[in-house]
Amino acid sequence: MIRVLLAVILVAMASCNWARGSNLRVPFDAYLRLPKINIFDQSPLKTEAKRSEAVREEERDEVLWTSECSPRVAGVRRGQDARLQCEVVAPTGSVLTWYKDGVPLHREGAQVAVGSTPQELLEEATNMLGLEEELSSTTSTSASVLQISSVVYLDCVSNQHQATYKLEVRAPRSQKTYSRLFTVVIVGNESETLEEGPTCRLGALVNALPRIYQHSPAAMGHVGDSVTLPCRSQGHNVTREWFLNDERISGDASYQVSSTGDLMVRRLSAQGRTRYTCRVTSTRFSALSDTVLTEMVTM
Repeated sequence: MIRVLLAVILVAMASCNWARGSNLRVPFDAYLRLPKINIFDQSPLKTEAKRSEAVREEERDEVLWTSECSPRVAGVRRGQDARLQCEVVAPTGSVLTWYKDGVPLHREGAQVAVGSTPQELLEEATNMLGLEEELSSTTSTSASVLQISSVVYLDCVSNQHQATYKLEVRAPRSQKTYSRLFTVVIVGNESETLEEGPTCRLGALVNALPRIYQHSPAAMGHVGDSVTLPCRSQGHNVTREWFLNDERISGDASYQVSSTGDLMVRRLSAQGRTRYTCRVTSTRFSALSDTVLTEMVTM
């Protein structure tokens, strides 16, 4: 199923602007194609049904990379602002983790799930809520798929940013991991005079900037499924709000916001296409905020 979604995404990218909040439109009838079988021969029917179910289960657990990823080798200049970015198509429940030279990446002000172990504290779990029973139920039965964008901000580039970065994605059912490496190198002459990036002038205040580093521009699920929409942010002293079609969401039987900022939508209803918005705002500087959009399609 994910292979079909990726194919559609790649076609759509030719004519779409893939900025934050862009829409992803998918012809979902492509998912209704069934294997050709002889309906009069019951034995092959059962065999094919079992094989097809196994294939579908494997495909539901696949993680695929889109072309919206930074170059494998990225050249940056000292004092400039840059970022690494990558998008994947993955099932709900996938766990994304960035590493820098083999060590899980630390983000200032990022919230972590309650009850995490020291190793898990630095994992950027797309759908990890810290609610084991609910998570287990969701990932074992849901066929929801997310397009996930994950970013590493390189502020006021210096020698410390020159490293090998890795984005690792762990599938929820098989626990199979997929990874991609990015090498950041500093280019240009040290004596070269360039205008500094904005974050250089902020100094320590850069850690107060509310910035969303992981979200889902588009998601897809079946009626009755549960899905968790990521909204991971960094920056100290921030608040998070979720909106459904511009109306603020409060925690109830249908929704739950985790300590990390992710929104769990329980039992998707037949609403067709809906728009979710996540807004992160600084409590110290109210004019500073970051907003992302997720277009959710229910089949």
